Amino acid sequence: MQFDSFAAFVDMGGYGVYIWAVYGLSLVVMIANIVLPRRAMKHIQLEQQALMVRDNLAATKLDSDEKK
Repeated sequence: MQFDSFAAFVDMGGYGVYIWAVYGLSLVVMIANIVLPRRAMKHIQLEQQALMVRDNLAATKLDSDEKK
């Protein structure tokens, strides 16, 4: 399909609003499918790291109490 101008390309025969809205929504969904799992994974890793630190501190405290 050929267009006479950039404005005609954007207009897409009167359907441009719908076409570009779908492209925009698709882009948002694809970006969300990348960003949200990465953020969730980072949150899970931070939680696990905090639990490991807490467990190590508790084990260290138990060891020092047993030595007394």
